[in-house]
Amino acid sequence: MLRLDAPVPIGAGHEDVLLLRNFHPPEDGFAWSSRRWCEIVFSLNPDDAEGMDEVVLAIDVNAFQRPFLAPGVDLLVHLNGLRLGGAIIHRRQMVEFPVPASLLTRERNVLALDVPDAASPAEYGGDDTRLLGLQLFSVGILGIDPAELPDEPPQRDRVRARA
Repeated sequence: MLRLDAPVPIGAGHEDVLLLRNFHPPEDGFAWSSRRWCEIVFSLNPDDAEGMDEVVLAIDVNAFQRPFLAPGVDLLVHLNGLRLGGAIIHRRQMVEFPVPASLLTRERNVLALDVPDAASPAEYGGDDTRLLGLQLFSVGILGIDPAELPDEPPQRDRVRARA
């Protein structure tokens, strides 16, 4: 069960908290998506978000950067069937999406990540023949009211995505 303000790192020991679909086996602290569309399924303690109108979905990600092409990889994010928004991933970064607390359920939440630019390093002369899209490091639900966040430009390593 995912707990509020306790992001879960990807890797050994957390299989009971996050179910990864369409991911390669976890490596050292991360897992690569194995297709252009992948899912993370989790449950959430509903008492954690009690009294909150909104929470923030935070995902720590990178993406396979295709050599010789424009930098950045598109990421589209859906939670329980609702499109939250998108971001361009240039490097490892924390991407945050405001989420209505009422959208989350106790038993089963499905975070779907669409990475249409996924590619194989072998296509660019590399040795790795796997399809690589998103490199996932952690997932969390934060009890931060997005209305209280400043509207100034994001920090270098943090992107606040908007729908």
